[in-house]
This record gives sequence, C-alpha cells and structure tokens, in this order.
Amino acid sequence: GKALAQEKGLQWEMELDETGVVRDGIGWNLTVIAGDVPPPTHYLRDLGLDAKALALVNVERAERGLPLRIRQPLTTAWQDLVKAAVAEQLLFKRNTTGYVVQSIARPLRVIATCVDKEPWQLTVDDLRLAVRIGKAVQATGKLGDLIAGIVKVVFDGQHICDAGQLYSSLAVHRMKMKSAIKARHMWSQDELRADLEARKRAERLPERRAFWELTRIVMTGKPRTFIDELRFAAVRTMIVTGMRAGEASLLPLDWKR
Repeated sequence: GKALAQEKGLQWEMELDETGVVRDGIGWNLTVIAGDVPPPTHYLRDLGLDAKALALVNVERAERGLPLRIRQPLTTAWQDLVKAAVAEQLLFKRNTTGYVVQSIARPLRVIATCVDKEPWQLTVDDLRLAVRIGKAVQATGKLGDLIAGIVKVVFDGQHICDAGQLYSSLAVHRMKMKSAIKARHMWSQDELRADLEARKRAERLPERRAFWELTRIVMTGKPRTFIDELRFAAVRTMIVTGMRAGEASLLPLDWKR
C-alpha cells in the first residue's frame, strides 16, 4: 500500500484531530487520484471510529457495565490497513472511488470500532459482532453484508489474521446479488454440480463416472511406460490441487517444495 501511495506522490502519514479526521480537511482526494471527473468527489479523510457504529457499541457496553468508548483516531495499525486497502483497491485493482469509500474504507472502520484489538488479533466472534453492529446501523442491513465481504476480500485475501481464514466460519447469510456468479459460494453441492454440467463448453468437462475412473487409474493403476508415469503424476497433482489441464506445463521443477 505504501509503495502504491508513493508512486502517486501521496502523503502516507496524515495529521489527525482528536476524533480521527484529517486536519487539512482533505486527506486523499480519491477522485483526483483515480483520474475521475467530479462530481461526485470522494475523499479518504476520516480515520477515526465510526460514529454510528460507536453509538450502538456503547449501548451494549453500558448494558454490560463496561466503560464507554469515545470517538478517537484508529490505532496506527488500523490506519495503515485502511490506507493500504484503499490504495490497493483504487490503484491496483482499479475499482471505483464510490466502491472504495463505501465497501472498503467504512467497513474496516466499523470493525475497528467494535473491537479493542489490532487487525491480526481478530477472531470469528469479533467479526460476527461487527457484522451484527453493521446490520443494525443501516435498515437494509447492507453495511453488515459489506463487513462480511471485507473479511473475504481483505482479511482472508491478504492472510492478515493470526486465526487463519475466517470467512467460512462466519456463517452469516449474505444478501443476494443480481449475478449468480457472485452468489455461487452460497450454492449447495447439487446446485454447483448441475451448473458444471450445464456449462456452455460442457464438452471440455469429463462425466462424473469418467472423472472417478480417471482418479482410480492414476491413484491405483501401474504405469506401463515412463510417459505414463509422467502423465499419472501430472493428473494426480491436478486432482489434488484443482489445477486446470493447461497449468500442468507451468509447474516449476521443484514443485513439491
């Protein structure tokens, strides 16, 4: 993230006020950075706890007799994570400024508001709390859905948490997307298999019985020639790792290590 920001000539360290807002009132002008034409103009200038989420968090803390939290800047680690994620999504993945502000920066700030931990210390329970608070902030529940998505895109995607991959353990119901591809993680095994069999280029896929026969041959059969031995090894590797056929030729020599 710092490398991307440096390439764009952005100031990584920002002077914040007591609530976490950049003192110059601008911070990063994401619209200018992305080369877009306003309106609208989006900024990254709030690196403090999320005000609406903080109000709900304090209600729960008061009910449990815990001291209330005041609105203040995020910790340095959380600030770095927000800025790095924004830089990656905007400058490397080329997502829109609106997406970066609403679907990346704010969900990260809400998670940071709900916990007293650094990003790598998060557990499933922490993230479930953040999802619940996020759903309560907006009547549609959209923010909670975005928080679940950020776990998959940022925390699991960049292997940030010491606890490992957390998205699959969240077990939260995601909002339905218009595209079936985006919602495919919610499909049952039967739906996934039916979709595979109904693909446009179905002739490229083996029938299920043919696949298991191939598996039986390469796992238990005895190669007759040296070339067969190479083919068996390649197919076994592809079955175990899920690679496509064309990727077998790209394996490095020392592939096992």
